[in-house]
Amino acid sequence: MNSVNAAAANSPYPETALKYAQYGLYPAFINGWLDAAPSTMKFVDGCELQGYKANDELTFLKTADIVRNKALNLVAPENQKKYLSQVQTSFGIYLDAYLNPPTSRWYIDSKGLTPTQRLKTNVTFAADASSEYVWTWGEQYRWWPVTGKQAESQVKPQYWEEMLPGINEALTSVFEPTTQTLQQKIAALLKDDKKINLMNNGDFSLPVEDSAPQKGAQTDWNTQGAPVDWSTWQQKNSKGTFTQDGGANHSEDKSGAIRISGVQNGTLIQSVAVNPGESYLIHGWMRQAGEGTGFIWVRWQHDGKYVDSSSSDSLMTATPTAEQGS
Repeated sequence: MNSVNAAAANSPYPETALKYAQYGLYPAFINGWLDAAPSTMKFVDGCELQGYKANDELTFLKTADIVRNKALNLVAPENQKKYLSQVQTSFGIYLDAYLNPPTSRWYIDSKGLTPTQRLKTNVTFAADASSEYVWTWGEQYRWWPVTGKQAESQVKPQYWEEMLPGINEALTSVFEPTTQTLQQKIAALLKDDKKINLMNNGDFSLPVEDSAPQKGAQTDWNTQGAPVDWSTWQQKNSKGTFTQDGGANHSEDKSGAIRISGVQNGTLIQSVAVNPGESYLIHGWMRQAGEGTGFIWVRWQHDGKYVDSSSSDSLMTATPTAEQGS
């Protein structure tokens, strides 16, 4: 829809800009739709060309801003409320761009990731910036068997899963993270004896003692009385304690637990090195008694500095159980 006339939407003189635009008559056509459309009708701007070339979060967000806000410059005043309430933002993801050579007009740089990892990253950005839908298409390969001589000559014999290994799982994990298939994969991973736990002393089996400061620890982190390989933090007026609780371990092995008592606002902290494009499973147990709220808070650092928490942090709370006080 009006995303195709983004230049005119950004212009202080949109009517003049439309005179020289390839789709200069399109906004008038869209206004005709809005004139006649009932309040129950939904329009979705597919942001085709912008979605095909977008390769970072900011590009997706800027395009969404054009559709939702700046495109109002191309909408008749009497239709602007209808536009705001009935026009949604979507993005087209062109699969071929992740396999085309750099000389192609439609080429996505994987930026050090595999093409599938880059695709998943961009689809995640698109999903976050869209109102409801993200759509994909590709010309070279196939999702299912293709019949007919013409179809066979136009589509290469390979499947998308062959050319972009893991594409089905990548797309599913973005849009349906709670599907049975993914839950089964997580369950299998938890049972896998070869899985790698990146947390040091993640089961709190080592006794609490004064430990060396973590690499890159902030000045207000405390290692006195902290679990080995962990730091603690609490706000200045909080006088809570972090102690080992051997009677609250989750399993019958040597795992332990840390009791956090009287902390108004505080946390246990451990930094873990991760790699771009990889996925990590975060799993733990919490028992709560009395007032308070416990959660796992995942933050990200780049070059030793925290990334803006407003857009990248993840907060995970414990799954409620039938046990009273848990």
